[in-house]
Amino acid sequence: MITLVRAGAEDLETIIAIQRASFKAVYDKYQDEYDPYLEDRERIKWKLVERPNSYYYFVKEDEENIGFLRVQTNAELTKAWLGTAAILPPYQGKGMDLKDYAC
Repeated sequence: MITLVRAGAEDLETIIAIQRASFKAVYDKYQDEYDPYLEDRERIKWKLVERPNSYYYFVKEDEENIGFLRVQTNAELTKAWLGTAAILPPYQGKGMDLKDYAC
């Protein structure tokens, strides 16, 4: 069963590890300077801890973290959008449509 669990500041290293693992193959193929694989620790920390209305959720299969979603909202909390979705490579291509879990 897939569940979402809110991530906090204490989860920074796990978020970074999932993001790097999830986007490495895309970066290796395209060498895009804007690929999330290259996003530095401080920028990810800012989004996780300091950025207003930015929320990270672990995607869990049973009790295992298999990815994360970052949801961003407007200041009024009336609109939300998916910022980043990252799924670990062994779980990619398994038919999980993460937009169904986002908001």
